[in-house]
Amino acid sequence: MELRKLQRVGHTSFSVTLPPDWIKEYKLKPSDQITINKEVDGSLRIVPGITRAAKEIKITIDADRCKNPRILMRLIIGGYNRGCDTIEIFSKRRISEDHRKEINDATTNLMGMGIVESTSNRVTLQSVVDPSKLPIGPILKRFFKLVVSMNQDALGALKDKDTSLAASVIQRENEVDNIYWLMGRQILTATRDRKVLTKINLKGMPDVALQLFIFPRIKAVADYSVDISNNVLVLAKNGISNADLQKIIHLGYTAHKAFSNACEAFFKVDVMLANDAVESFEPLGKMKDELLVDLCPRIKHADLAMRVSNIIRDFRGIAAHAKFIGEITIDQSTSEKSNLP
Repeated sequence: MELRKLQRVGHTSFSVTLPPDWIKEYKLKPSDQITINKEVDGSLRIVPGITRAAKEIKITIDADRCKNPRILMRLIIGGYNRGCDTIEIFSKRRISEDHRKEINDATTNLMGMGIVESTSNRVTLQSVVDPSKLPIGPILKRFFKLVVSMNQDALGALKDKDTSLAASVIQRENEVDNIYWLMGRQILTATRDRKVLTKINLKGMPDVALQLFIFPRIKAVADYSVDISNNVLVLAKNGISNADLQKIIHLGYTAHKAFSNACEAFFKVDVMLANDAVESFEPLGKMKDELLVDLCPRIKHADLAMRVSNIIRDFRGIAAHAKFIGEITIDQSTSEKSNLP
């Protein structure tokens, strides 16, 4: 680190000399242009020359080498997450119908990515997403509201043995995947491009890390809600006693409240609400253990007992993620303006 003094060169202008070693390293001379970027922490970043627009990222995938099931789909999703603008899939012979189905399945879950060209041996996918115009905050809030509604409807389907409502929750899984992969793409793009980092309202790498901690937890709760709904489809046909069902629903509403409180606390940086979510985990865990001991041995049908056990464990999993989000929020509160006690 070097300290240099500012020199006044006019009524409102100042100058500072640049390190000679840096000048030599980049072979700069008088009249050459440099780019100065103001960072979110107030520092200035000096780059030799004129900063050009980011180059298009393109990858090609050889479909003939994708012999294992769904590997092509996963490679496409991986390229999307990496921030690829264009993904080209080719074959020396002909792209098989199975591979075309994987391509279609992948693009269904990737927001802004579509097929722009398709021939017998080549498919080109292109993204129309401008990462700088999609701030993380609104996307995360939309994600949270979607998952909370899924969890609430999964509980309603369990309570009323409503198979159509359970099916509705399961159908929303695709929308969850769309937002999940978009968020991953946004965050990874921001780690490579500081302009994107600023435009999507992230305050440097610590903020990126925070998002990477939070949004997979919300996604996990969506997965639990889908699993609960799948089990409801079976329970609605076989059924358990109303008294036992009410015990399970009470556990579910306790977990739902903890998750809802945790996410609300995260957005508001509300320490007290976050602490409520954390504190609810231990008593909920005891409730879960007591229910498993009480209910499962009395259910004679093995498959039904497994379904009940899955639902109870799903509720405990939701509470665990609520606890984690609450703890992260409390940690975050020490460095931000928040509702400190």
